[in-house]
Amino acid sequence: MKVILGLLTTVVVTFNVTAASLTFTKVADTGTTIPGGTGNFTAFGNATAVHDGHVVFQARGDNSQSGIYHWANSTLSKVADKNDSVPNGTGTFSFLSFFAFSVLDGRVLFQGAGTGGENGLYAWNGGTLTKLVDHTDAIPGGFGNYTSFRLPFQAGDSVAFIGYGPNSHVGAYVLSNSVITTIADSTTSFPGGTGTFGFSSEVPIEGDTVAFWAFESSDSSRNGIFVQHNGTLTKIAQTGDTAFGTGQTFSNLQSPPVPTGGKIVFQGRLADSTLATFRSNLDGTGMEKLLDVNVAIPSGIGNFSSFGGFVAEGSKLVFVGNGSGSPGTGIYEQENGTSTKVIDLTDMLDGQSFLASSQSLKITSRSLQAGDLAFIAAFDGGAAGIYTTAIGGGGQMASPTFSASSATFSPTSGFSVQFTGEVGQAYQIQYTGALGNAWQTLIDFTYSAPMTVTDATAASEAARLYRVVTQ
Repeated sequence: MKVILGLLTTVVVTFNVTAASLTFTKVADTGTTIPGGTGNFTAFGNATAVHDGHVVFQARGDNSQSGIYHWANSTLSKVADKNDSVPNGTGTFSFLSFFAFSVLDGRVLFQGAGTGGENGLYAWNGGTLTKLVDHTDAIPGGFGNYTSFRLPFQAGDSVAFIGYGPNSHVGAYVLSNSVITTIADSTTSFPGGTGTFGFSSEVPIEGDTVAFWAFESSDSSRNGIFVQHNGTLTKIAQTGDTAFGTGQTFSNLQSPPVPTGGKIVFQGRLADSTLATFRSNLDGTGMEKLLDVNVAIPSGIGNFSSFGGFVAEGSKLVFVGNGSGSPGTGIYEQENGTSTKVIDLTDMLDGQSFLASSQSLKITSRSLQAGDLAFIAAFDGGAAGIYTTAIGGGGQMASPTFSASSATFSPTSGFSVQFTGEVGQAYQIQYTGALGNAWQTLIDFTYSAPMTVTDATAASEAARLYRVVTQ
């Protein structure tokens, strides 16, 4: 919240109040020492994965350091970096994907390549690295061995992935009990077309349901969302189909879809070039529209104009939304038709202001589990970090508020204003003479009741800005 007061004196007071609807926990940032490396992290990949309190991410450091890292119980560990030997190989890792990893019950799966020509999916469990599937394994159907892989998803003992082979062969596969089964590949006919399937990089899995985005090999503009459930491959939506509740057709479908709670959630681009989010039964029936550009931005101005990454869990949808006005970009939660803000670019996080960019907040299809959300944040000045928060089910706090009508100023006694907040929450009120200058602490306290905040030194400056930060 921001309130600007023009007083009769020469003092102009700006209140910049950090959003406090949720509690955020830092996993790592660009000030964190690299486990098993040297120096601090300098940058993070484009994805986060979370499960049962475990958070996984890719990060980089100086001198070409790159690795996959795991956080749980406030402890940060290395999964693998370029110094580690490739399981079932002769070299060390030369590449660790910034996107292709997942976590389930503490077991981390990731895609990597090695200096000895290795390429595969690998598992980390309790500090031990093992091969899951690699370039020495045969592709089902006699197409030779795999040459490379994309993002692995886990469900129980099953792992779904995209695998590539010789002669441009590609397919969606499931590995279960050491047996690889083909879901669909580049020899499978594209429904209603003349070509075969081409694939994106993700094949999410839930139980015995596998979902994916694919295009037609003979016409790449023709694409759709597909599901295999109980051994049956079903088209959910395809370019040219009418998008439910919009009166428009799909011009493009988006990867990845998310299977959750016996449903499939996906994004599609409409004929007017806008994005919308839909939910369907696994047989393609019961389509409903969840989100489009006609939805008002919670705690913002106007409607959403575009959307970024999203994740769904049961009836809950969490997404990155963008608008043309304030706040520009934010992460939002929608459930039962009601959208609420998680965090946006007008908020402070970890005492820092966000970079004014649509890329400042990132989530992916693996960023939510049991109400725990992990996301990537970018700040002014080049800092970045990985954070978690528990959404929906607790943690809600009253927003801290300055009462503008109560503000007073005196050249002798300074400035005062009434403050209200959440009982039991720790706050710090800070001030500065101008944006860009360092913030100074005025008072630290744990809130118990409405209180008057005073600043006797305000009379010495022509202008002063205030903000409150949750502790």
